[in-house]
Amino acid sequence: PHLGYTPLWHNGQPVYCVFLVSELLGRMKEYEWLDDLTDSVNVYSLIYTPDVDTVTLLQLNFEYSPTGRIRSRDQQFSYASIQMSDRWSLWLGFTITFVILSSIRLLLCVRWCWQMPNMVNQLDVCQTAAFVIFGIYSLTRRASGDDAVLGQIMPILESFMGVDDTNSRDAVNFTLNTYFTTLNVIMAEVGLEEAMKMVAYFQVMFALARLIAYMAVHPKISIIARTITVGLDDIFHFMLVFAS
Repeated sequence: PHLGYTPLWHNGQPVYCVFLVSELLGRMKEYEWLDDLTDSVNVYSLIYTPDVDTVTLLQLNFEYSPTGRIRSRDQQFSYASIQMSDRWSLWLGFTITFVILSSIRLLLCVRWCWQMPNMVNQLDVCQTAAFVIFGIYSLTRRASGDDAVLGQIMPILESFMGVDDTNSRDAVNFTLNTYFTTLNVIMAEVGLEEAMKMVAYFQVMFALARLIAYMAVHPKISIIARTITVGLDDIFHFMLVFAS
């Protein structure tokens, strides 16, 4: 055990988790908490704002390469509960309208693809189906009322308040396990939210590209579509460099 605390297991690897307090930092330095086997040091901080039901996760990562180089990276994620917001009704109305309109367009695209099977109509069907799936998933996820992120706040507080003896190793270990297990759940949910944002961004980009393609029917503004078509190869390679 490291400093008297048993490790947590994450992805099959032992992870030593401790709270950063002034009394503990001296002992960590004394026992050489950074050694040749250290791969990374991660510092997490959870900030909960009850007035707006927002959880902010601050993350500092220090990765140690075999050559001795240290790479630092900081991230900040915020998650707010839409159900408790004044904009919940507005968001719900817009999302339902989006799902209905996307479903109608999907039926029309399927009909057009059945009557005139070509690549453009097939792409329209796939794109519209992606809109419908994303809208339904987002609607059911938010409207279900099962807020997995904010629902983890009370277990953390209860674990803190449940420690009567701070000198008890079992009580401290239980609090540490509860805190960092909950932290993993929150990180997973925040990661899912970030993935949904990326999917939404790509869908907006595809919709914009399809809108530009529609401009090809007009003899004057079709120059935009022709310009993109001619420079598509350069744009593709630029996006690869830009994304990396």
